[in-house]
Amino acid sequence: MNTKQYFSMALKSIVMATSITAASVSFASTLTVSSPQDPGSWDPIDTFLINWASVSTNIYDGLTYRGSDLKLEPGLATSWQQLDNGTRIRFNLRKGVTFHNGEKFDASAVKFTFDRLMGDEGKKATTAL
Repeated sequence: MNTKQYFSMALKSIVMATSITAASVSFASTLTVSSPQDPGSWDPIDTFLINWASVSTNIYDGLTYRGSDLKLEPGLATSWQQLDNGTRIRFNLRKGVTFHNGEKFDASAVKFTFDRLMGDEGKKATTAL
C-alpha cells in the first residue's frame, strides 16, 4: 500500500468513526470548561496570562489574528494599510458586526478600545507591568 492509499484509508476511517460517534451522542445544555489557572479578570486589557488567552480567543474577536504561519490575518478588520512611514495604520472594518448586547461594531468602538488601552485604565493593568 502506498502513502496516498494509506492516508485515504485513514481519512475514511476517521470520517466513519466521527459520524458514528456524533450520531450516538446526546448533548447536554451545559458546557463546563476547566482552566489550570484563574485569569483574575475577563477584561482583555487587564490580563496577559496564556491560559486566559486560550479561552479569550474563543470569546473575543480582534482586528487581526495570527494564522498558523504566524502572519497577520484579517479578523474584524478586513484589511489594513500602513500610513506615514508606519506610524499610523488605517483599518477597514468588517460590516454587519454587532456586540453581544446588540450595539454596532464600528470605528467609534475601536477608538474606545484603543483609548482605554492607551489611557489611565490601561496603564494600571497587569499588561503594563
